[in-house]
Amino acid sequence: MKIITDKSRAKFIITTSVIALILLLESPLSWNYYDVNYFVTWDYILKNYGIFHVYKYSTKVAYPPLSIFIFVSMYELALSFSTVSTALPMIRLFVKIPLIASIVAIAYILYRYYGWKSTKWLYLSYGLYSTVFGYQFDLITALGIVLTLIFIYRKKNYLLAGMSFSLSLLTKHLTIILIPLIFYDIYSNRKLRGILEFLMGLLIIGVPTTVPFLIYSFKEFIEKVLLFHSNRYPQDLSIYAIPVYYYAYVLHRINDIPSYLKWIWIPIFIAAYTITVTCILKKARISEECGYIRYAIILLLSILLNKIGNNPYYVWPLPLLAIIMAKYGEKKKLLKTAYIITPIISMFVYPFLTLFSAAVVNSGYFIVEDLKFYNAYMLYALSFVGSPNTFAIKFLELNREYLFSIYKLLYDNIWLVIAILTALYLSLLAYMIRYLTTLHKSTCTECCYIHKKARV
Repeated sequence: MKIITDKSRAKFIITTSVIALILLLESPLSWNYYDVNYFVTWDYILKNYGIFHVYKYSTKVAYPPLSIFIFVSMYELALSFSTVSTALPMIRLFVKIPLIASIVAIAYILYRYYGWKSTKWLYLSYGLYSTVFGYQFDLITALGIVLTLIFIYRKKNYLLAGMSFSLSLLTKHLTIILIPLIFYDIYSNRKLRGILEFLMGLLIIGVPTTVPFLIYSFKEFIEKVLLFHSNRYPQDLSIYAIPVYYYAYVLHRINDIPSYLKWIWIPIFIAAYTITVTCILKKARISEECGYIRYAIILLLSILLNKIGNNPYYVWPLPLLAIIMAKYGEKKKLLKTAYIITPIISMFVYPFLTLFSAAVVNSGYFIVEDLKFYNAYMLYALSFVGSPNTFAIKFLELNREYLFSIYKLLYDNIWLVIAILTALYLSLLAYMIRYLTTLHKSTCTECCYIHKKARV
């Protein structure tokens, strides 16, 4: 049972306040221009056609509807408070407020229910800060997941659990992979009635959020939210993406990229997912601690085997990993190393050695989604345009002046760099999955939980 002391309360309040303040001060400086450039078109469509036509007229909108509502509402709010000269920094600040609020909310939940140690481990992850810097909705997804589990395990309120899970499902719909585990936990406690309450909670949020978009643009909704992910090639830190980058950077034959790379991951993922879910639920103990381990395993597995190795996906299991680290990670050096280094590799080292290197040498950067090269310097510079200071540009120019040959070497071997980083990143994910699987087997199955100290 966790103990909240005046000392831990002070640590939580001071640390959370400082981190929130730093993130608020940083927010106006930057974002990921490539992604946000598409998000801004949602606001243009809102003003000219109405928000429910976003899927019809937007060039790219591969997100469920809640993401659209969150961005355009904060974007419009920012415009109402800004002038021409302050518009861009003000917009960056306002649109990031829901992300910062999500961090504070997750931290408070962890502190209230699991103590200061779990909150400390949460704050030690670079993944939190990188997701705010670049701007993505994954922190809201993570908040929805942890709220769902609190309502399932602590509150036994399955209606609110369903409403909470809609935060995740309506920002990043891949989180549907958690449904079998959720149903298992709810059915074990409240049988069918609990599942019906959960589904009702999902419908309360999901119907008014989604149905209007389906009415106005059903075909485009299906094409851009669901089929887009089916038809896109693998990208970023995914094992399936390595051949794609080889064709782009080494062979310079983008049009010859094998089409089977779009779908080859599906049977592998389905088989691994089915086996894993079946194994971890077989004779599984129904407990809060064991549940968190199971959910973390499935989320990490989805990142490991997904064809889209987007960096912020790692944020989804992060609150659960922080809880697990607080209890089991203090004396596990390799686990601590994996926990700390994994997001640094994916969210800092990877873009630094690829996009930033390409920007320094003023060369092309391959965007898999569009199957085309973009000027890397343009992508980098536009991510900071309108910033109150020019540190980012000066930093690039200094590197260009003094370390150009090193960055040229990196860019000339960018495919090899991507392959090495992908292998390292996936190896760390695989290690965490292996550790959690062993932990679950030794503590969370009916036949052997009494020996939980023996094999962890």
